[in-house]
Amino acid sequence: MPHWTEQYLGLPYEPAGCWLLFERVQRERFGRAVSIGALPEDRRERIQAFRSGAGTLRWVETRAPIEGDAVLMTSSRHPHHVGVYVAIGRGRVLHSIEGQGSQCTPIDNIAAIRWRILGYYRPEAECAP
Repeated sequence: MPHWTEQYLGLPYEPAGCWLLFERVQRERFGRAVSIGALPEDRRERIQAFRSGAGTLRWVETRAPIEGDAVLMTSSRHPHHVGVYVAIGRGRVLHSIEGQGSQCTPIDNIAAIRWRILGYYRPEAECAP
C-alpha cells in the first residue's frame, strides 16, 4: 500500500507553493483549516505575511514532532519555508521547492538542499496540558 505522501509528490511549484502545499495537506490529511490568507508573490512580502500571521494560527513549538506538525525552515535569517513533518524513518519533510515542485526530503538531507530547520510546530489545541 503506498504511503499517503505519494499523492502529493511531484506537484509543480506555484508562487507561495510551500504554504499552499502545507495548507492542502493539513486540510486533506489532518482535517485542519490553516490559512493566513492570500500570500503575496514577492518573497519578502511572503516572509512578512507568514511572520505576522503565524502567531494568529496558534501553533506552538514542540521538540518532539509527530506526523502532520509544521516544519519551519529558512535559507537566510528569516523563516520563509514551511513543510509537513512525516514520520518515516528518522523523519522527513513534505514540502514544495521553487523549480523542483513537491518532495519528501529526509530530515538528515535538509541541509544538503540549502534549508535549515528552525523548529517544529503543532496546533496549540492538540498539545497536552
